[in-house]
Amino acid sequence: MIGRPKSAAQRLVLLLGMVAAACSGGPETTSDGVRMPEVGLDAPPGFDVGDTFQFDNPEVTWTVVAVEDGRAQWESNGGDAQVTDMNPLLPALEWNSETQGSGKRLISNVDGALFPLEVGARTTFKSTVSMDRPPYAWEADWTCEVAGVKQIEVPAGNFATFEVVCTRAGADENRFYYAPDLGHWVVSATREKADGPLRSRQLVAFSKARASTLVIGTDPAGETVVSAEPAPKVPPMPAADAKPAAAVDAKPDMAAEMPKPMAKAARQAAKPATVATLPNGAGGYGLHIASYKNQSNVDPGWRALKERYGELLGSYEPVVKRVDLGKKGVFYRLMAGPVRDRATARDRCRALSKRGQYCKVIAL
Repeated sequence: MIGRPKSAAQRLVLLLGMVAAACSGGPETTSDGVRMPEVGLDAPPGFDVGDTFQFDNPEVTWTVVAVEDGRAQWESNGGDAQVTDMNPLLPALEWNSETQGSGKRLISNVDGALFPLEVGARTTFKSTVSMDRPPYAWEADWTCEVAGVKQIEVPAGNFATFEVVCTRAGADENRFYYAPDLGHWVVSATREKADGPLRSRQLVAFSKARASTLVIGTDPAGETVVSAEPAPKVPPMPAADAKPAAAVDAKPDMAAEMPKPMAKAARQAAKPATVATLPNGAGGYGLHIASYKNQSNVDPGWRALKERYGELLGSYEPVVKRVDLGKKGVFYRLMAGPVRDRATARDRCRALSKRGQYCKVIAL
């Protein structure tokens, strides 16, 4: 079974996001005196192949089996399948289940946005559903709003969360407690009618292929700074009939299994990242893809990103800038570049974002 997550990013969220305020009612506190989180997300961090989430009520484990065109494809341990947006606060876009049948959902007329996450953020949209079982097709208007912040403890761990309330057709209610550190909700509560019973689900365990990219704040120039510390080494959840496996402490050298010319190219592709001093107007643009609290994590972070997104990062080199945020500490901003023109940089960032990777264009 997976242990409770103790990543540096999570500890930062818990420390900054949910410390009780010394006095309530201040401009940086909620009405009940809980300090507003200083850590939020510009956009959902998305999912990666291999991400696994186990829930109760009913007991089910969902695993991401593919990511394509900005959507995640999931399979459950019971044989069900679904396709979702990278934002888990939106309803499923496709599903196939022995008990619920097959169906698709079109989301349209979107107005407003929940991200960047902050209390009061609001969005509305129309959901058009078609499926192979009665009632076969229907439409409903949804409204979702970030209602507050709350610290939540579930079997999977203790999380600082944003409370997001979604109502369908003005009556049905879905209440999510979304953990920025996880990129997913840890508790959901559903009420089908205003006077109906509340059905609650909790996150029991999880396994992430990598840590979420958390927006920490901005530097003095107003640029976004994020934390992307490597994910903690957490063993995947074993199948019910799986036999114990031998312990493995290190990842296999994927290049060693390639033909020699390809192996050499793979090793040369991830050039070591070095801290650079970048004067304003240095020329070109950088793809800001991560920042690190610990400088020692920059090189392995660059290699992992280069391996994952090699076709998008191409021949770009790592450029690292040291950013001092005062009380929040020093971060090392990792950028890929230089990119000659802003249009190309935006296209690359857009492509990376569709695959769930944080990216922002910054002038070098």
